[in-house]
Amino acid sequence: MVRVMFYTGISMLLVSAALLFLPACFSYILVAVLLTLLTVLIIFKNKIKINGLKILVSLTLIFTVLGLYTLEYKAEPLKGLDGKTAIVEGTVSDWPTYNEDYTTYVINADKVSLTNEVGEIYGEIKDIKIRVSDINKSNLDVFEKSRFNIEFTDITPYKSSSYASGVYASGFMVEKAEKIGFDRPFYAVFYDIRYHVNRLLFDNISFEEATLSTAVLMGDFELLIPAFYSNSKATGVTHLLVVSGSHLGIIFQILGAVLYFLKAPKRVTALVLMFAIFSVSAICGFVPSILRAGLTYFILALGIFFFQKPDPLNSLGIAATVVCLISPFSAGNIAFLLSFMSTFGLIFICPIMYTKCERVINNHFKGSKLLKGGAIAACQTISATICTMPISVLVFGYLSIVSVLVNVLVGYAMSLVLILTLIVVILLWLPIRINALNSLLISALCLIIRYVVFVVNYFASFEYAVVTTNNLFLIPWALLFIGLILAVIKNSDEVKLITKKVMKTISITFVSVSIVMFSILLIPKSQSRIDVLSVGNGNAAIVTIDDKTIMIGSGDGKNDAEKIKNTMLRLGKTKLDMIILPTLDKDFAGGTAAVLEYYPNTDICLPTSGDFADELEYVKSGEYLYFENEAELVLLENYDLLIYKDKGVIINSEEESFVFCCGNFLFDIDDGVKHDDFSLICCNSLPKDLGNYIPNRILFSGSEKVYENAGDIRAENVFKRPVYYKTH
Repeated sequence: MVRVMFYTGISMLLVSAALLFLPACFSYILVAVLLTLLTVLIIFKNKIKINGLKILVSLTLIFTVLGLYTLEYKAEPLKGLDGKTAIVEGTVSDWPTYNEDYTTYVINADKVSLTNEVGEIYGEIKDIKIRVSDINKSNLDVFEKSRFNIEFTDITPYKSSSYASGVYASGFMVEKAEKIGFDRPFYAVFYDIRYHVNRLLFDNISFEEATLSTAVLMGDFELLIPAFYSNSKATGVTHLLVVSGSHLGIIFQILGAVLYFLKAPKRVTALVLMFAIFSVSAICGFVPSILRAGLTYFILALGIFFFQKPDPLNSLGIAATVVCLISPFSAGNIAFLLSFMSTFGLIFICPIMYTKCERVINNHFKGSKLLKGGAIAACQTISATICTMPISVLVFGYLSIVSVLVNVLVGYAMSLVLILTLIVVILLWLPIRINALNSLLISALCLIIRYVVFVVNYFASFEYAVVTTNNLFLIPWALLFIGLILAVIKNSDEVKLITKKVMKTISITFVSVSIVMFSILLIPKSQSRIDVLSVGNGNAAIVTIDDKTIMIGSGDGKNDAEKIKNTMLRLGKTKLDMIILPTLDKDFAGGTAAVLEYYPNTDICLPTSGDFADELEYVKSGEYLYFENEAELVLLENYDLLIYKDKGVIINSEEESFVFCCGNFLFDIDDGVKHDDFSLICCNSLPKDLGNYIPNRILFSGSEKVYENAGDIRAENVFKRPVYYKTH
């Protein structure tokens, strides 16, 4: 077992996933199995001679026990805090996340004093990490200490991402926090560097260009233009826009080349590289995806220090092992999983793909360097996409069709953006500025960024830029993945010639079958469905019928608009034809402006008056369709829509009817509903009494508590989260 640390990293990730997504009893069984296996290996050590197997089993066993201890004695007990109140003293441990109406902090709580209804303290918890939402504008800064009252909320909906960050409790501030000072760790200086670099870029470059520069250099994508960031997802280039292994690789290579030019000793070079990787990781906040890449390059630098050449896969495995030991629930961090799997593809699959392409280019195109550059970019994108596909299918629900082409078009441009941003920051930081040179470099940087933005936005506007996926895509992916793995390992010296031929035949067969299956699955299919979204305090439903997409309601803010955009991507839709606002309450119309940032040419149908009417006057859209109290639209073949102000929408087809309630439940629908067989669509609330109206089914995406308190509703007729209903 030559690559024992790589296999150890894989096994730890699998155990981490089991801890998160399977009952705890499974992990106890796994401990027993690993303990038995380790005992057998020790007893029969002279007969079982698989190099490194004992190391793999031992480390996996230790990790499983550590994970179980963390789960049973640190994470699970804190679930009982839901609904309780407490006084918290703690320090903000990371950059706050700013939302439209609230701010989210991650607090390292030194002391949590539980309080009863009259404010008396009856219990105490120490040293826990809490994710806290604040609508009171406390304006806390990173590393700032504070004291505040909190009401705990259920962390289950955000369990995976929270546990991966070591956060086992969540809540919201009851009132404004009391500031009590700062508690700065030794690495706080890197946060200061990040702040000053941000200031330098935003003070000298226009806002849109600066947001992309800071994202590429420091992973700060919070300020990216929402529409552009969404389009980067649709075109599959998000990994190029934020700090990843490729960005650290560029910094690693540039710094290594400079030190080589200066004839620095190898060990001095290694120490400088290790410090640089640590600094970049610290500036980016030590998030798991950066930590994985940073550890990989840190190990490579160690190899330079000891005059050794580490195996890339073993380096990747060691990085995964360290990340998992730091956080036993790292499998819940999607960015880390994507980073790990894409790096595996680049290391393992990409070389053989490029070797084949290079042979063709040398034989038929006289070794064209331009074609080779495009080929390596395409091979990197394809290999990374293949390895990350199951995560994309299971988590995001869509794939980008234009990903390979867009990556080829902007890949090298983004490398130039990173290099130029580094140079610009260094020159701006110098006490003596060369204005002419700075202006020239900044102009070049902005020009390249505008090119990237244009390409990404242009290809994201294609009707079939993304395709919706389901679990069926995992079958051809498995065949393709196995086929490519066999194609790689058949070149191993340990494989006999006859075996190589068999493996080659199986590999070609698997790859061919998978390509045919993907071709069938990727054929665009017309669909008719209704997706019901519970978005904050707001409501929204997306009606998709053939090539038309209509949204009823828009939620209450920017966060809801982002959720709507992600849902649209999962539907494989890049265009929204119309937004229908039956009411102008903020809960139903507050997210309209943000939605139109994603879909600027969308028509809007809305009443002439309402609480939120003034805000919508400043929203630019393709066209307004105003109505007084009622409106009838015929936008879709064989469908008609009836809109009732402050009440809802009725959708009639030839076979069934749908009633979307946004205010008064089950308003007088006798004149509007054409079929006795109708569906009631609700989002955040349900009627306690259906009266004389008995819907055939209820599409509901609200919370379990609302559902439990909804009164006399037949449970078998209610479709709860995640909700969609495929129409006839």
